Amino acid sequence: MKRLNIDLKIGFESLNISARDIVTTQFLGNYKSVFRGRGLEFDSYRQYYQDDDASSIDWKASARANTLLVKQYVEERNLNVFFLIDVSNTMILSSQPKLKCEYAAEIVSSLSYTILRSGDNVGYALFNDKIVNYAPPVKGLNVHQQLIDVLTQSSNYGGEYNLSKAITFAAENLSKGTIVIIVSDFIGTIDSDSFRLLADKFSVLGMMVRDPIDRSIPEGMGQLAVADPFSNDTMLVDPNILKPYYEEEVKKNEEYVRSLFMENGSDFIILQTDSDFIGKIIELFRMRQMKWR
Repeated sequence: MKRLNIDLKIGFESLNISARDIVTTQFLGNYKSVFRGRGLEFDSYRQYYQDDDASSIDWKASARANTLLVKQYVEERNLNVFFLIDVSNTMILSSQPKLKCEYAAEIVSSLSYTILRSGDNVGYALFNDKIVNYAPPVKGLNVHQQLIDVLTQSSNYGGEYNLSKAITFAAENLSKGTIVIIVSDFIGTIDSDSFRLLADKFSVLGMMVRDPIDRSIPEGMGQLAVADPFSNDTMLVDPNILKPYYEEEVKKNEEYVRSLFMENGSDFIILQTDSDFIGKIIELFRMRQMKWR
């Protein structure tokens, strides 16, 4: 069976130590500090680790012990992080060396490895108009290999798009407080009420994966045969006439999705397949750290 071309070396492990530490600290430290309960029953002290929020250090106890300590509460536990990964027809597109679905798989591979290495739990669901593959959040680096096997299997890709159904599935199957990361091109409709319910129950982060041709028609092209990926209807168009209208609609779509996330207290980022995703994700987590100071 044909497998997708996913470069596993592109992830955070290929970064230098300094950049890798930023990812671990910004992502895990920030998210743990924001999403773990505060003001719960004190249980004990434990050693401070690099991915902990520095504001959680108990300086008096640390001075007495001559080492950095943080308070540990009864309800503290490993985080559950769940990836909702779009594998529908529009993700199998590219004007670049990598398909959108290959680029998305590299993002998920990099983030999931970092999360699992920290001792937290990772789960996932691949979706088109149904759930293609599902695994609940568990810990252990063997989860990463399992996820890679699923992401590289070409038979898992294709089909129509129904994010609302995937959102409903997540809401019904995940425990409250899970961090849900949606990786998709978001080409299709989103039910705002379903998303609002998801954001109320979980911490949600959206990663929009776009190919350059998703956002702009290249200059100097002749007539194009355009096909609807859902109905397979085709028509000839003059791209020079279509270009400004196409780009305006793309902007409206991207702004709608961005606004939906932001209005519901969720983070959102656009990643384009002709550029490096690592730096942009690092910057997103830096901004989140500043937001929660």
